[in-house]
Amino acid sequence: METFTRKKPTEDTFEKRLSMLCWIKEALPHSVTEVTDANLLEENFSAERDVDCTVELPESRLDITNVLGALQNVKTKFEKSWQEPESSATNITTDQHALLALKDHITYDPANLLAKNWSMSSSICTWIGVTCGVRHHRVTVLNISNFGLAGTIPPQLGILSSLRVLDLSVNQLSGTIRSSIFQISSLERLNLSHNQLSDSFPSIIFNLPSLQVIHLGSNSLSGGLPSDIFNYLPNLKMLYLTSNMFDGQMPSNIS
Repeated sequence: METFTRKKPTEDTFEKRLSMLCWIKEALPHSVTEVTDANLLEENFSAERDVDCTVELPESRLDITNVLGALQNVKTKFEKSWQEPESSATNITTDQHALLALKDHITYDPANLLAKNWSMSSSICTWIGVTCGVRHHRVTVLNISNFGLAGTIPPQLGILSSLRVLDLSVNQLSGTIRSSIFQISSLERLNLSHNQLSDSFPSIIFNLPSLQVIHLGSNSLSGGLPSDIFNYLPNLKMLYLTSNMFDGQMPSNIS
């Protein structure tokens, strides 16, 4: 039990009325995360097996054969967990490549935020504007809004395959909206507003049914808007397209 709780029975937490065993029993089965060391939460360690082996009556304890079987299952899962970092490391390297490509496409960084902070000597998960997922340490949020950056959007952003939020708003980014962005199937929120992007409305955006918010306002986007946009984006809740150069009639379902 000390292994998965990272606590000792002699700690002040456990008074006479509350032993470590009782503490764990009270947490099972619905609050096991409250007694488990945070570093182990992503592994399937079995707290119930530890409790089963420490019941007061010997005849109520697990048979040694069952104990060995349970421990073997834990061992198998533990070994499997050590096989995951290899692929995860590759993905982290891929994400790093995408972010460094963005940094290289920035021609003006008035506060040197990326120049000083986005360094290969530190983990990308500590970089300013970057948020990573807890389990696989992939980039899930990229928010460099209002950094005053000038430059263009690189196609490599499309390889941030775990990205849920992309916010590059309130900068001076120019050029086109890269189609590779719309290959990120996990993307839920896209904010490229208040830049200098010039392009037609990207119909390839229909490849992202998971999108909930699209903010492309205050750019130089032109052309017409598809009338059936909401048919392809069933989860879309907010669509901001104001202050652009769109022509033609606005679809009736867009207010």
